[in-house]
Amino acid sequence: MTRSSDVACTWPSSTGSITDQLVADFFPDPNDATFVLANIVTPTGSYMVASHDGGKTFDAPHLYETQQILTGVEIARSKPGVAYATSFSSSSGTFVASSDRFTTPGIAKTFPLDPATEPRILAVDPDDEKKVYLRIVGAVSDSIRVTLDGGQTFQTILDSTEAPLSSFLRASDGTLYAATRSGKLYIRKPNAIAFTVQDAPHLRCLGQRPGTTRIYGCTDLVVDGYSLGASDDNGATFQRVMSFRELLGPLTCTPVQTNCQAHWERIQGVLGIGTRDAGQGGSTPSGGSHCASAGADAWSLWLLAAFISRRRRVITSAATGPSFRRSRAQRSSCHQAAFARPGTRGHRA
Repeated sequence: MTRSSDVACTWPSSTGSITDQLVADFFPDPNDATFVLANIVTPTGSYMVASHDGGKTFDAPHLYETQQILTGVEIARSKPGVAYATSFSSSSGTFVASSDRFTTPGIAKTFPLDPATEPRILAVDPDDEKKVYLRIVGAVSDSIRVTLDGGQTFQTILDSTEAPLSSFLRASDGTLYAATRSGKLYIRKPNAIAFTVQDAPHLRCLGQRPGTTRIYGCTDLVVDGYSLGASDDNGATFQRVMSFRELLGPLTCTPVQTNCQAHWERIQGVLGIGTRDAGQGGSTPSGGSHCASAGADAWSLWLLAAFISRRRRVITSAATGPSFRRSRAQRSSCHQAAFARPGTRGHRA
């Protein structure tokens, strides 16, 4: 796992008990930027460890341990201390609840799920720590379940999708959005009983800034013709925001320039950058944004960083905290960097 506290200029690896281990998932506390939980998978099972310094180092004690494979961990925003995890084996799935961020071994409560299910946490409701949304992974499609009582009972709210889910959002007004890469968007409005389904871009992620109504979505550059879209009509339509072909170059801070300049020509060729306008997307250092500059569209920066690095997850902790990514040692150091697009300046979300 890597972390950045200097606006994506450097991504040093976390150390301690997490070193050289397979990290299945991680989550920084939204109420405490110094605290991070991480799931580690081993040949015989999995366990959970914690960091108390913002992810720089992870402690040795196993806060929670199981012979199953831990698939997710998340900490509630509305009530400090409440945290959840999911795991599965060949015969069953399990939902795990803790009232103290798993810091007291042995007191977490486990709730069995249906046999032969693979549960993953979609989200803990930001306004209700007892409400948790789960994705139940199927062979060719998924379903969504929710608990309203911290795991004691579950109900299915989306029985089956036509393809595996790629993204999920619980919007600020309480509307639920779930999407697939095949171009379907499932929407359940507040107080509605069922989801409706509609055509949409081939969404790979969904997100929304707290306190706003606009919905952002990662799209398929080849199929949809752009890389980031936005909806101002509750998901009915998405409008183009930017394309990866508009990248101007690596951020201009020294670590990124040193590590990434040699890769920039290849990236331009892969994405077709500069084919329309020879004056745009050049390989000179001036093409990017300065890593210490503020302002702008943080969503674009982090979505681009996730795309270039091919990571599964990029998470920003509390407002003053660092950003985190899962990392693989064999990736080149350039893949720990970020790139900028026209009209934006990279900064931490």
